[in-house]
Amino acid sequence: MDKSMTPKEEETLLIGLENAARDMRAAVDRSDKPNLADLPEGRKQILLVESYAMYTSNWISSAANPVTNSQPYISVTGRPSPSSEVTSAYIRFVDAADIAMPRYSAAAKRIQLFLDYRCMPQILTQLSHANRYLWIGHYAGGHYYGDLHSSD
Repeated sequence: MDKSMTPKEEETLLIGLENAARDMRAAVDRSDKPNLADLPEGRKQILLVESYAMYTSNWISSAANPVTNSQPYISVTGRPSPSSEVTSAYIRFVDAADIAMPRYSAAAKRIQLFLDYRCMPQILTQLSHANRYLWIGHYAGGHYYGDLHSSD
């Protein structure tokens, strides 16, 4: 079946793709140090998950560094818990050797988790549950912890 797109549908699709590409470029590089002041010790940010979208990205950093990269990730949106400000999250799937600490950006109100790509089936199952929340916490001694909880 051939379904042609209307100009409005094509424009909506292109805007969505441009937004996803902008978000990918704006995301914090795994190799950079996170701004630890964004989540003071003893604080948590809890995102009550309402929706998510899956992406697979492919890029080179620059002509000077033409190494090709790719990464599947999930963009999560929702509402903050009463004591939180977070409104979105990225769950990034990487090789085990590339796992980075969980991060919170106060400016973007966003959590980032870097998980082993072998966790993807479990995460997708969790996202299909009725009740979901994603959170990050900062504890004494520089301990950061972030994960996804779910239940039916």
